[in-house]
Amino acid sequence: GDVQSAMRSLGLSIGDLSNSLSFPLEHSVVLQKVYHLMFSLCFLMGLDPVEIVSNKMHINMRKYDEKECKNHSNIKKWTHFSNITGITEQTVQQVVSTRRWHIQQVHDIRTAYMLSFNTLSEMVEAFARNRNWLDKYMEHSIALSLFAELGELAEVLQWQNSSTPVAALSDEIFNNFVMELADVFIYLFHFCRI
Repeated sequence: GDVQSAMRSLGLSIGDLSNSLSFPLEHSVVLQKVYHLMFSLCFLMGLDPVEIVSNKMHINMRKYDEKECKNHSNIKKWTHFSNITGITEQTVQQVVSTRRWHIQQVHDIRTAYMLSFNTLSEMVEAFARNRNWLDKYMEHSIALSLFAELGELAEVLQWQNSSTPVAALSDEIFNNFVMELADVFIYLFHFCRI
């Protein structure tokens, strides 16, 4: 399939995950959903899911000052801390790696992801815990966050020609897509946790 149809599938799957809050699924079923979502778009984009989530978490660590976050009772947008961190829309580091993988590497990437799943999950949880955010990540807020991030992900491609191949996307559009994709996956890790 193409990126557009993978986006539609991602939206439907996130809807299914959200519905599972009312109709609980086995933990393994949720993990399979996350696994499928991670790979459908990463495969099409030629991305290493472990790398993009790790890179995005390191960027988030810079964007959200741990000490300052603890001083607020509510979660603030990262731009609230720009005067402390020095990070602005113009200075956000890119997530995209120059390394792209090929079809023959899929098995290796998939294996690396499964081996890294717990490590990535622990990184995502520690980040939120260190900022006193875990108690705010309730079922409904995670579901809404997934839809919000899916909207931001879709917005990147909103005005792109649907027949444009991934390789033809500009570096800026590709990077924005990857950053938003990483955010979706971060919330999927929280979904698994709750």
